[in-house]
Amino acid sequence: MERRKVIIIAIVVISFLILYQRLHYLNYLSETAHLTDKWVVIEDSKGNRIAVETTDDYVWDELDKLNRNKTKVFIGGEVVGFSNKWGFRFNPTTISIVRSVPKEYQVTIDEISSNLEYWKALDKVYVFAKVTEVHYLVAVES
Repeated sequence: MERRKVIIIAIVVISFLILYQRLHYLNYLSETAHLTDKWVVIEDSKGNRIAVETTDDYVWDELDKLNRNKTKVFIGGEVVGFSNKWGFRFNPTTISIVRSVPKEYQVTIDEISSNLEYWKALDKVYVFAKVTEVHYLVAVES
């Protein structure tokens, strides 16, 4: 009887851990939705993450360097609507990296999400963030 209770408790605990891991992973996927084969994940001062894609090779190289250095800078661009957890992304053709930004253009990811129309009306806004991941798919020739 005692052994049966231990087995049931173990199954419940393992099931809970698997469920927690799956929910965490689904949340991550929702935060980091992207459209291209080349993107980075940035994390703001509140720990929120979002995928950033760029069409500019120079900006891509800088984002890659920021990932290696773990340096926090202002990363941003034009805010456009997007189907992810936040309801927006930065327009890939407008991404820029700067060391300082006027206060009225500084924001966190969740602040953009909670007042999307306001931030979409501005040319560019910036998140003080670090690059935590770099992703790119490389074609392999056989």
